[in-house]
Amino acid sequence: MKNLDSIQSAQCLEQSVSLIGIILFVPVTRWEHSLEIKELILSKPWTYAKTVFIRLLSAFFLVSSMVSGFAFMMWLNHCEFPFWRFVSVVILLSCFLGISGLFVSQICQNVVVGYLWALGYFALCKMDVLSEGDTLYLFGLSESAESGGRLWCFLSLSILFLFSLLLLIRIQKR
Repeated sequence: MKNLDSIQSAQCLEQSVSLIGIILFVPVTRWEHSLEIKELILSKPWTYAKTVFIRLLSAFFLVSSMVSGFAFMMWLNHCEFPFWRFVSVVILLSCFLGISGLFVSQICQNVVVGYLWALGYFALCKMDVLSEGDTLYLFGLSESAESGGRLWCFLSLSILFLFSLLLLIRIQKR
């Protein structure tokens, strides 16, 4: 049985485990897309933004623990790779995919559109419509040292999407 080297481990982590972010982040505001439920929630003293923040935090911790657990299992089975570097990159990519889908879902008030956005972006990267030389290409970040600029780009985009999402939730409250 052949163990995975660092490049194969990175591909396995990035291309398979990063989909967890889509599954966990996109439906965070799913229940409040209905106007009746949103009106009921907005009339309560507990703010909707706090609820969404707690859900986002929970999704982040779940993504982090699932990616870390998967990487730990790979490490236990003698896959050789820089553990924390790969895990942090895959967590970032998972969060970016999920948060971008959540943002589109919140704008369109439809979870299916959010899933299609995130999965469509993932498919564009997998089918080489967005290739490795492109700035917005998602994968290959953990296996190349010169990808630090792209990592900061995705981190900045994720933070921008989060702030925009919370601002959008505050605006919809009024």
